[in-house]
Amino acid sequence: MALSTRQYNAVLFVLVLAVLLLTIRPVGEPVRPGLDASWVYAYNSFGSQDLRVGRDVVSSYGPLGFLACTMPLGSNIAVAQAFEVLVRLALTLVFFRLFLGAVPEKRGGTVLRAALLLLLLFSTGRGYYSTGIELVALTSAMILLAYTERRPSWATASLAVVAPAFLIKFSTGLLCLTFLAVHALWEAASLRNIRTPLMRAGALALLVPALWLALYGDLQGVGDYLISAIEQSRGYASAMTSLGSPDVPFWSFAAIGATLVLLFLAVRGDPSTAFLFLLYLPGLLIALKYGVTKQPRFLFSYAFLFLLFLTSRARPLLRQAAVASLMLLFLFIMNRAIDPGSFSVGAAAQLFEPVDLRSSLGQVIDPGGYTKALRKESEALLEPSRLSDETHAMLGTSSVDTYPWEISFIPANGLNWRPRPAFQSYFAYTPWFDGRNEAFFRSPQAPVYLLWDAERADSMESIDGRYLLNDEPLTITQVLGRYDFVREDGNAVVFRRRDVPKFREPFVIGQTDTLTWNEGFRVPFKKGGILRARLQFTRTLLGRVRRAVYKESPIFVEYLLDSDEVVHTRLVIDNAVSGIWVNPFVVSLLRPNSAARVIAMRIMNPDAEKGAFSPQFSVQWELIGFNGSPDPHFRLRDPS
Repeated sequence: MALSTRQYNAVLFVLVLAVLLLTIRPVGEPVRPGLDASWVYAYNSFGSQDLRVGRDVVSSYGPLGFLACTMPLGSNIAVAQAFEVLVRLALTLVFFRLFLGAVPEKRGGTVLRAALLLLLLFSTGRGYYSTGIELVALTSAMILLAYTERRPSWATASLAVVAPAFLIKFSTGLLCLTFLAVHALWEAASLRNIRTPLMRAGALALLVPALWLALYGDLQGVGDYLISAIEQSRGYASAMTSLGSPDVPFWSFAAIGATLVLLFLAVRGDPSTAFLFLLYLPGLLIALKYGVTKQPRFLFSYAFLFLLFLTSRARPLLRQAAVASLMLLFLFIMNRAIDPGSFSVGAAAQLFEPVDLRSSLGQVIDPGGYTKALRKESEALLEPSRLSDETHAMLGTSSVDTYPWEISFIPANGLNWRPRPAFQSYFAYTPWFDGRNEAFFRSPQAPVYLLWDAERADSMESIDGRYLLNDEPLTITQVLGRYDFVREDGNAVVFRRRDVPKFREPFVIGQTDTLTWNEGFRVPFKKGGILRARLQFTRTLLGRVRRAVYKESPIFVEYLLDSDEVVHTRLVIDNAVSGIWVNPFVVSLLRPNSAARVIAMRIMNPDAEKGAFSPQFSVQWELIGFNGSPDPHFRLRDPS
């Protein structure tokens, strides 16, 4: 018996709803040691520790950052689960209306679109940063509905998605905002309507602070949250570029551009599909910039979402096939350009991962048991970060921070955490972050104790081959100058704040001008303090544009020691203006008389040969004197 149109759509809706239930991602992960796990814990713990984004800590994740990556602290799991179900339900309803609301002439087209819709729902709940992809998908679908149905109320309703997206992660809100911007341009150009998009922009400008006010009770910190997001974006393109990731060749960009042009030509005959193409294009360019820097997984997830949307909307079948083929070609070219060694696991491979139905449905059926299991797993994983009873008794209820980034000591021991603003050293990669941390350690709010990760205290190694003392130059002098070694305890080294700083204020002792990138230069020998080199350099217009739209190549400093050993480390170039650590070259905080003496240096900058920097730079030498006898780890070793 043939189904009526209503019955047919009802069956399709049940299928879509089934996919919704089966693909709700397991919300939550256990608390555990690790660099990424540490910042995830941080955002999950702020609420319970009376810490506020913008006021106490600064980053590109906002007050609702725990919704992106959730840990079993307080009611976070329950809130995140409710948010996930709400978003998935909204996706189901909006997608169904968008793709299957009007039955086409041939029912086979409906079946194909239903299959693509199921794939779209399935993929948005999986893969890298699925919360961000879900919000991007929901916003774009609502804007597309506003266009296809000529109902601006859908665009206005999308503000309810965009505003919280800004408070989860600034870049997610920005991507969602690009959809509103494209729709506003279309309203202004095609409908001669400027008033409505301006009113919508004003409503968003009021809604985001209103949410902030509802969460915190005042607007303190909003400005610093905005500044920190801009600073992180600005510094990311130089300090966080992936090591070993080659420059994307010109032919790759040309091929990507040509493919996008062919895609537009393929869909321009269908106004709604052409609008969808333009809708996703600005966000795709933003994702492409960060994909070639360090986040290819999000780029491929976004591009795959673009592929499914375009293919689902394209009509007739021949155009669908052409769009799908061109989008697959686009993904392949991007993969060959960004990760030539293998096919990216970011977006496509997520579809072949098995669905964890036990976790997905278990969190809904028994949320209390699900959270309890995560907490139990956390207790086991945190075991390596537990301190001895003696150390725990010594710390008591005193304020504690961790350095450089391992925060798991806090939850493992129930400590009173008082973090610095940029609470992990590796992302304090601009003078603004560095200055905020320096001011914190100078202030009475600085913690009484500092727990160093023992491995980092012994090796002085930061991420991506950096030298730890060059990550945040202003801050590290306060950390080393205002804290004394107390004891080692397993994976932690305990330092206590002292009343009188060990270091004097820095002063300039000389300058070396007209130095050339990639060529060595001698280091002046000075006793009685710490010698640092402040780099003074200029980016050209080409360099500023390259950084804004693409990325900078990793820049390195080579130290020639008096033992003829050469130490090659990556440099945080923006912070180099505040001083590169030179002498004594500290190799460990745990081994006395181990420091080396640097006799020459070389700054390796591949972008200087491409015209991104002025060909010459200068170095201003500064000396930071000791107040009394230096600590053992500052004392020179025997070079023989």
